[in-house]
Formats: sequence, structure tokens, C-alpha cells
Amino acid sequence: MSSKFESLEKLYELRKNGVLTEEEFIKEKDILLNKQNSALKTGNLLGLLENTYCMLMHVSLLLAIVHPFIGIVVPVVGWALNKDAYPSVDNNGRVIINWVISMCIYSLILFSISFPLGFSMAFNFGNPLSMFSAFIPLIILGVLNIIFIIRGALKANDGKVANYPLSFRFVKLK
Repeated sequence: MSSKFESLEKLYELRKNGVLTEEEFIKEKDILLNKQNSALKTGNLLGLLENTYCMLMHVSLLLAIVHPFIGIVVPVVGWALNKDAYPSVDNNGRVIINWVISMCIYSLILFSISFPLGFSMAFNFGNPLSMFSAFIPLIILGVLNIIFIIRGALKANDGKVANYPLSFRFVKLK
């Protein structure tokens, strides 16, 4: 029992001397005191740490490259299974849901503009390849999607929740 308090004292000194940040101090203190630390819970997270699970939820959005339905269903199911037990899973899931809905809206708008514009360009210029220039905004959106997903995954792996840029807030974070 006293070793626990000695360790707490050492942690306090490390924080006081600037070796540990406040966040690191709190995390280590929680581990020492055997509180419910999110990094130690492995309930329904397939044996993964909470941060790793959250990161994989973000990365699973990239499955949409293979099949759009899978890229939406996998992170949503991962979120739905663990949102009540793990606050960071809940918040990261909410960010993901907001991004999926936002991407659908952006894609529909850009496609509804690009498709007729592309055919119009191909018809007017007589060159079928000219229609692809109308789809450049969709390509840019796809690249931004990948960048935002990677950014969100890296933040989740660090234990942070970061909203995707350009994402509408349909579901509020807790």
C-alpha cells in the first residue's frame, strides 16, 4: 500500500519538475490508483487499447475506397457497440458520423453539378476527355477525405478527439 503512495509522490515530483505534463500525470495517477482508466479497459474493444480502437474506427472509413457501404457500416457498428462504455469511442464515433453525412452531402452536390457539366463540356467541345475536367472537384474532395481521415486517426491514437475540417455538426459531441 505504501509503495502506491511513494509512486504517487514520485509522479508528483516529476510533474513539479516539468518531466511529466499535467495530462501524463493524471493518466499515470489513475493507473496507480486503479481507477477506471480508459487505456486499461478492454471490454468489447477486441483486446485493443481504447485509443487504438478509436484510431481503427477512423481508418476503417478508408474501406469506402473498396466499397462505400463497408466504409460506412464498419465504423458505425464499431461506434454503436462501444459508445456507452467508452466516452472517447462515443466522441470519435460522433465525429465519424458527422463526417460521413457531410461527405455524402458534398459528394451529392458536386456530382449533381459535375455530371451535367461534364456531359455539356464533352458535347460542346467535341472531345469526350474534356468531361473529366468537370470531375476535378470530386477528385479534390476524395483527396481531402483521405487527408482528414488520416488526421483524425492520428489524433485519436493520441487520445484526442478532433473534428474533421469542413464537417457539419449534425451530432453534438458530449
